[in-house]
Amino acid sequence: MHDIAVIGGGVVGASLALMLESRGLDVAVIERGPYPRGSVETWTPTRGAVTQQDQPHTLLAPVVEALQTELPGVLARILKAGGSLLNDLAPDLIGEPSPSDDELVKLRCRRVLLETALHDEMDARGLRPVRRNAVALDTDTTGRVTGVVCRDGTVRARLVVDARGTASSPLKGEGARVVEKTSSSLKYRTLWMRGPRAARPGYKISHAPFLSLLTFEADDGLLATTLVVSREDPVALALRDETVFRTALSQFPGTSQFAHCQAVGPVLSCDAGGNFWSSSVHVYGPLQPGLLRTGDALVRTNPTFGRGVSLGLKHARRLANTIDTALNNPVAHGVALHRWEQKHLRPWFTAQCRVDHQREEQMAASLAGKAPAAGPSEVDVVYQSLARLATSDRAAARLLAEVKHMKRSFGELLRAAETFDVPVLEQIDQPFPSREQFERTLGPAIRATAYAG
Repeated sequence: MHDIAVIGGGVVGASLALMLESRGLDVAVIERGPYPRGSVETWTPTRGAVTQQDQPHTLLAPVVEALQTELPGVLARILKAGGSLLNDLAPDLIGEPSPSDDELVKLRCRRVLLETALHDEMDARGLRPVRRNAVALDTDTTGRVTGVVCRDGTVRARLVVDARGTASSPLKGEGARVVEKTSSSLKYRTLWMRGPRAARPGYKISHAPFLSLLTFEADDGLLATTLVVSREDPVALALRDETVFRTALSQFPGTSQFAHCQAVGPVLSCDAGGNFWSSSVHVYGPLQPGLLRTGDALVRTNPTFGRGVSLGLKHARRLANTIDTALNNPVAHGVALHRWEQKHLRPWFTAQCRVDHQREEQMAASLAGKAPAAGPSEVDVVYQSLARLATSDRAAARLLAEVKHMKRSFGELLRAAETFDVPVLEQIDQPFPSREQFERTLGPAIRATAYAG
């Protein structure tokens, strides 16, 4: 019998398995699909079941901290293959540096490179999947989970951790889930490119009433630009054409510099999928003894702010650091884990649901030619106001970076912003074309494609 069986060998599942193995535990990893194999020259994903793998990811401070503390070998592999670390605070900002500045670091690499490094580390340690295609949970007469039933046998373990994606169906023998989920009408269109070093965007997000623009840096000089639109938008389908996509980029100051960069592959599409919460513990302990959830099986948020991997690795570290209690006193562990999840993960899930709802309302109103029912939120306005100050003020830049890297909540942002002598903008003022201008400019490009009409 194994100590732990981890179902799912993606980013969180593989990371957790390596963390547990380094603590001397006997870990079995159950993965139904092939491991990804990528390199600096290879960006095409090989895990067809993971639709978001080829999308850009923002790997924030919690990811870097997990790799530096728990998985330094994995980080070394990523950096050797072309990934890099970047501090979000520019060195020429006015003000005194703080020791905490060094914690505001992100990792620039594609997801396929991160997963490849994780699985290369697993191979080096002899930690390979023992079975594929988990179909059921093995339980005893009390309902306690005692292992995982696969097509070619049963993997028995003292504790099973479900690290599968949200698209996975409940396993036979799994108790009733307490699920909260929100649907989403958002669609993501992404183009990977190579650009000059001077055009590196870091990670930026800007909004027009009818569209959001995201820019990302990755490894080996790659960058990605993502346009987020409503599925009801008439141009949503046409944005899958590269010429139409580039024409859209050229209309916005934040992305016009990338409109002529060399493309690496076609325009990629991904549905938002909605936000999802399904914890395996509650105020009285585990919902089903012998079973815990982590990663996307626990919480999934739409990728607009890029917190998904950070949430997953924060939780994986928590499980690894408390695994002895989980094995020997599962009730006490479940109670404590519930409190921790509510404090450290739940607020980000709630915030993402709120932001998505607001964006969808704004987009729907814009498409209907109406003003949105509600203006920008207080957080949006304060954030924009501080962003203007942050170009020269280290304290303001540090505050925004701490929120971005999940060191501070949005509530803490509002309270801390009161200490800055900066006028709060009455509305967010970002240059973008009107909807009429946007459609008029895209018209010729759309008519020249198969999406015309």
